[in-house]
Amino acid sequence: MAETSESVDAPVDGDTPAAGGCVPREHLFALLFAKRDALPTGEEEDADKELVLLREDLAEIDRFKRPFAAEFQLGPETADAYWAHALQCVSCKGMLIEDGPDARPPKTEGEIAAETQKAEDKVTKLKIKFAISLTVGLVFFSGAFATITHIRNKQYAPKPEQVLTQVKQEIDPLYFLFAILIFVASWFLAEAYGIARELWVDFTAWKRAVPVIGKKWAEKSKNK
Repeated sequence: MAETSESVDAPVDGDTPAAGGCVPREHLFALLFAKRDALPTGEEEDADKELVLLREDLAEIDRFKRPFAAEFQLGPETADAYWAHALQCVSCKGMLIEDGPDARPPKTEGEIAAETQKAEDKVTKLKIKFAISLTVGLVFFSGAFATITHIRNKQYAPKPEQVLTQVKQEIDPLYFLFAILIFVASWFLAEAYGIARELWVDFTAWKRAVPVIGKKWAEKSKNK
């Protein structure tokens, strides 16, 4: 079900819908808010069962109980005109019943600004986390590279004869250090890669360019 939450300009009184004009989806919440008490209670004769259920659903949803920004509310004439049309129009009535409970009030400029700031703060935190993960990953990778280089140099270094003829060869403890370093490096570099994909890398265009299966592959990835 679609949710209506965009910032929109509500029509003022006198700006009623043209004859036969459908209810704009961006005014769905405002219309239901204005006419929620006009829905049948079920006590009327031949009451529409779907509208009765809609009234019951709206009565349980908090956002239909509290006032919202006056700038987005519908005037009485506009609400009456939309409502009269919606009850006669199959598509508009279906929208009321199907999408009505999920409708949300339009966002004010303050709410949009707060959400924008929140998104920017999230990006900033991700950038800091990316820098830390990448730095730590590269440090541990450098340590792992230095360790394995040291191990190889030890193997090719001249050894006493008794060591060369020794039957039992012990595992160099530095191999354990190398394994730990490479594991930690992989962990942080993988984390940095994931953050980079979220912030900057979009593989959708590349996937879409693949012959035959490209479009379906891109859509499948987008829907995940």
